[in-house]
Amino acid sequence: MRVLNEHVTRYHRWCTPSILPDQERVEDFYASDVSISAGFFGTLVDHTGIFAEAEAFAAAAQGADRTMFSVHGSSGSNWIVLRTLALERSDALVLVARNIHHSVINAIKAYGLDFRFIPTPYEPRFEAVLPPSADDVLDALTRYPEALAVLYTSPTYEGLAANTRAIARAVHTASDHAMVIVDEAWGGHLRFHPDLPESAMGAGADICVQSTHKLAGGLQQTGLIHWKTARVDSELMEEAYREYVTTSPSYHLLASADAAVRTLASRW
Repeated sequence: MRVLNEHVTRYHRWCTPSILPDQERVEDFYASDVSISAGFFGTLVDHTGIFAEAEAFAAAAQGADRTMFSVHGSSGSNWIVLRTLALERSDALVLVARNIHHSVINAIKAYGLDFRFIPTPYEPRFEAVLPPSADDVLDALTRYPEALAVLYTSPTYEGLAANTRAIARAVHTASDHAMVIVDEAWGGHLRFHPDLPESAMGAGADICVQSTHKLAGGLQQTGLIHWKTARVDSELMEEAYREYVTTSPSYHLLASADAAVRTLASRW
């Protein structure tokens, strides 16, 4: 995380070698640790100071209205997103793909939400369940019009990407309230190269979570939560975040996530 007006290369030191192999490294990891009690930095939970600056940059870079940093990976981010749905409606119904991450199912159970699987085909050539198509999602939403959200993984672990633009268009046309939520854990890099599939935020999703550490260059356990404010209640998202996030997040992880986003944005 950038401190005051220090040059961008200072926090590039936190990036993993996969991003900047020639960048100076932190030699004494423990000596460089900083307590979250250093209030002049602002606070992560209140989204102030350098944290607000980093979130605003990440949101702009990823095409979101709002972004929050996660030190719990995409698993923790999924819990925050599902908690947001539970705060909005305690009996919310969520339509989920069959290959969704276990953190989604665990959060649904923990928060007492209801869910239905979106019918999705199995592709023997890839030995994988395909991401849902717009027709798959629309069919499920037609049967369950009360659903508060549609949630699926894209890209999948096998590298298969959904047509999120078509899905978002179908959902937003068919429902005045349903949200499109994409577990984009493996897609934090998508927005930054024209030859890659379209990113979830760029394609019109309402919420997406990313694991910055997977393909975006952050340290292990770093992640981002992005959303558009048209259908997402930002106050509920922030409340869910406060309930879940640690009050002592690692500055090493936060700096790494910030540096990774800025590096991606500056190179493409």
